[in-house]
Amino acid sequence: MSETLWSTKLAIDPTGKETLVIHCSDWRFVEVTRRFLQENLKVQSYDLIVVPGAIYFIVSYLFPKYVWVARRWLKFFFKHHGTKRVIAFSHKDCGWYKAMELAESWSEKLREVQAKDAHQVPQALSEINESVSFEHYFIDFTDTQALIKIV
Repeated sequence: MSETLWSTKLAIDPTGKETLVIHCSDWRFVEVTRRFLQENLKVQSYDLIVVPGAIYFIVSYLFPKYVWVARRWLKFFFKHHGTKRVIAFSHKDCGWYKAMELAESWSEKLREVQAKDAHQVPQALSEINESVSFEHYFIDFTDTQALIKIV
């Protein structure tokens, strides 16, 4: 028999049960994203996919296996969790986008690649489920502040 190390009350908020959030695994934005969802969008509970580059894996044609996995996961959430709303976050200075574009530093060109990818996501989602809504936010930041913009 194992010893319980920790426990907490499980609070399930039904307002988020049909929401899927996708964001980058960059530690700088995990708490920012959570707080924005709770405080601004009033979404307390949601399913979550956290991967480097966030939306990149849904539309990347450089890596067909990523797209296959992403679409399988999305189909799962749409079918078994009743997902009706997908909220995605991209961010400035994304290391994944820099690595994929072989860039040394962040540039406007990388921001344009992210924007192009974001514009492809609604089509990819509608190929799986036509009734799913999509929201995309961009996280900009300074040394002391995170700024979330609607895209």
